Amino acid sequence: MTSLERRYRDLLRWSQWHRRLHEQEMLAVLLQSAAPAQQRPALSDALDLIRGGLRVRIHHVIGAPSAPHWRRAVNLAALLGPLALFTRDLAGTASFAARWLLDARSGIRIVNSPGHVVVQLLAFALPYLLIAALAWHRQRRLAAACAWTWVFAHAYLVTTPPHDPAVTSGLDLAPHHVTLDTGMAYIGGIALVESAHILLAILATLAIDPKAASLSFGKTLTWMTAGFAALLAGNLLVFVMPDDSAPMACILLLAVLLPAAAVAIGSASGRRVAFILIVLLPGNPVHSALALTAIAMAIITRRATRRAAARDVR
Repeated sequence: MTSLERRYRDLLRWSQWHRRLHEQEMLAVLLQSAAPAQQRPALSDALDLIRGGLRVRIHHVIGAPSAPHWRRAVNLAALLGPLALFTRDLAGTASFAARWLLDARSGIRIVNSPGHVVVQLLAFALPYLLIAALAWHRQRRLAAACAWTWVFAHAYLVTTPPHDPAVTSGLDLAPHHVTLDTGMAYIGGIALVESAHILLAILATLAIDPKAASLSFGKTLTWMTAGFAALLAGNLLVFVMPDDSAPMACILLLAVLLPAAAVAIGSASGRRVAFILIVLLPGNPVHSALALTAIAMAIITRRATRRAAARDVR
């Protein structure tokens, strides 16, 4: 194989699917049109191959051939999205309870009632479980209605200023509050704060039949348990060893995300679900960065394994 042929083959990798059918034909045409002593592809040929490859890839990602994959991905994400958010908030509730117990043993007292805070945290987590349960039981309209209701209810609760117990009485339902500007900036702030919930509501609306996504209860429970354990352990490590535990907390979560990413990239629908779920967690850039890292590592490992297998066959 000449260096020119090898470089043309590298460029043809940009059009992965088209290459499988027409690689030899395209390679023969390119080599025939090359000059006798040519060692590198012409710039115009390289740009044409890259542009054509990108066009083919984009068509396969968002064009008509990918429509079935996107439909299944939306069905899967309509179930996994609320379950992921429920797992995240449940781990936060458990970590707060564990921290309070550690503080109580150390003689540290907090201002708010710990029971009240735990109830607040659980109350903010349960709507996600309700949305997922309705989707699982094929109540898609009720699931979508609950998701959109939670968008507005959550926005109202977190943007309402907390009351001062010394001045007014009442039950503060929100475990955290957000201060926003006025005018158009207020609308933009609301959209940013509620972006994950809005996307969740859109998924619940667009999902035709989430139960048809072939997601078994056992697999769902396994991944939720693994994610809960990693998040809880990471939160406690950061609390107990604040100076040294942050890298270990990231490693714990990455240990769960990496096999999940390896499973996801094995199918066209799984890759799209992974993309949707990364977008679903914009409020936590650390989790999104770890998810992207896990997907990148899974892709690199998979390609390296395929190349090693191909060399063994040769």
